[in-house]
Amino acid sequence: MVAEKATVHMVDLIGFGDSPAPENWPYTIEAQADVLYDFIILQNLANVVIAGHSYGGGVGLMLLLKMIENGDSERIRKLILIAPAVYPQQLPFFLMIPCIPVIGGFLLNHLSAEFQISYTLRKIFWNKKAITRKKIRRYYNNIETSSHRNALIKTAQNIIPKEADSLLDKIKKIKHPTLLIYGEHDSVILRRNLERLSRTLPNIITRKIGYCGHVPHEEYPVLVSGLIHDFLEGDSCS
Repeated sequence: MVAEKATVHMVDLIGFGDSPAPENWPYTIEAQADVLYDFIILQNLANVVIAGHSYGGGVGLMLLLKMIENGDSERIRKLILIAPAVYPQQLPFFLMIPCIPVIGGFLLNHLSAEFQISYTLRKIFWNKKAITRKKIRRYYNNIETSSHRNALIKTAQNIIPKEADSLLDKIKKIKHPTLLIYGEHDSVILRRNLERLSRTLPNIITRKIGYCGHVPHEEYPVLVSGLIHDFLEGDSCS
């Protein structure tokens, strides 16, 4: 639906999807945001809508803050955040396994990738009907190589920005129209953090989806697509 009216750049973050997973790369939100910043400048993009989910939502928010600080915020039109990781919090144990010294790396490298993916999806999806074999396989492909499993471990270890506390006041500077979408039964991001973000951004639409977990766009793709379409078509938040 969106691709019919705009150019869509679906960027795999470093270490994710089809992007390379270099061994000595930092795998921080700040570093990921810098890569996207360079991409926007090199492609000379304008009228951009940044969209990100979970960790990607945190990267998107960091990207916009960097562009505001550097005087490039006019390139950005709107911001879409789906269950974003923004404020410091303790993540669920099943997501922090990679961070456990020795044990985390052992489990990731010795348990079958298919088992790891199936287990994790059942934890984060409230709508279990949305978990398909095809989806499991797609996620499996993301951690099939040892380099990508190593990238996953380092990403988990750096998922909270080192400057998280100083970012809290900077978030208030974001005046761009923002759409926040999250599931009523999100087991990953704390509800109070999502509600806090909703209260902090001055120009925001918040949509909470019932009977939904941490991945609204995969649990209810038609509904989320409609929300995004309406947001992009609108002139302001209402």
